Amino acid sequence: VSGLWNVVVVNPDGQSAVLPNAYSVVGALWADALEPGAIGWTHNAATGTDGWTLSTAQSHSATHSFFAPAPAAKTDDFLFSPVISIPSGATNLQLKFWHNYNFQSGRDGGVLEFSINGGTYFDVTSTGSGAAFASGGYTSTIANNGPVSGRSPLAGRSAWSGTSNGWTQVIVGLADAAKYAGKTLRIRWRLGTNNGTASPGWYVDD
Repeated sequence: VSGLWNVVVVNPDGQSAVLPNAYSVVGALWADALEPGAIGWTHNAATGTDGWTLSTAQSHSATHSFFAPAPAAKTDDFLFSPVISIPSGATNLQLKFWHNYNFQSGRDGGVLEFSINGGTYFDVTSTGSGAAFASGGYTSTIANNGPVSGRSPLAGRSAWSGTSNGWTQVIVGLADAAKYAGKTLRIRWRLGTNNGTASPGWYVDD
């Protein structure tokens, strides 16, 4: 439980002492199970049709998750979190979420990108990102061949592709806390598909 905690020491003879507010436990800076209506979330597509919707077809917890299909067309489709304020001096930062995906292997896929203080989005695995997957990282590289007009916008990049075989958790450690502390963070789930075979798509929750 988050908050200030006391330390109580009890001797064998029954004498005790209390150190009030000896340490604090910090709860989540931000959390969203997507049940109140996904307040502050947005989505759009730079290429193709925006397919992101708040869905009740399946979810990791309760009844709602975000879902986007992977059509047989070139798409670059974005899901944006609300803006998250990170306190100055924050340390041991992590991002955790659950997802369930089924993509045409090596052709369609998804990536995770960050924006700090409203700046340009960058992949969490990019050099200098200050972040890295602790678990549930990318599984494939998206093919970078065939006509450019039909390639996935993620061609040549590491991504989640193929199938997750059900819900899996992703944990991203923000190891360079100084890069994020005292700033705002926005998270982008980016779905890229080529103009080949359609596949079921991507669920994101919790």
